[in-house]
Amino acid sequence: MRLLKPLYDYEPLHDLHDFLPGSLDLVPTRLPHPRLSPSGRPPLPLAHVRSVLKALLEVRTGQQPASAVRGWAGAQLVTQLGMQAPLDARLTLKSLRGCVVPPSSYEVSATASTPARAYAVTARFDLTDGTWRCTVFDVIIPPGRR
Repeated sequence: MRLLKPLYDYEPLHDLHDFLPGSLDLVPTRLPHPRLSPSGRPPLPLAHVRSVLKALLEVRTGQQPASAVRGWAGAQLVTQLGMQAPLDARLTLKSLRGCVVPPSSYEVSATASTPARAYAVTARFDLTDGTWRCTVFDVIIPPGRR
């Protein structure tokens, strides 16, 4: 089954034709600014979300210490991950979907799998001090397998 992924905004550089006369310099005269969302907050790239979730899965399965995600996760989540017993399975992150929750949050659902089973993953990213940090993370395990 194929899943749809969100489209990224695309705007070509309009100034590429504004070169210095007689020069072969192909650098545009104006570089694009980093975009802000309509609400004025910095965007949260899906690639960043994926890398944070991969790191959190490695911590949750015991492959990395909880301190490995200290810069990407909130302090309470890092403490919680350090106290939880590691999962027995090595999980691979598969699909990933997210949605904006106003005013400054982003909720993500994903699937992680082993060769024998798929699991649901949930996370919430909050914008604090201009930085997106994961504040909630959970791997949903069926009741009989805890």
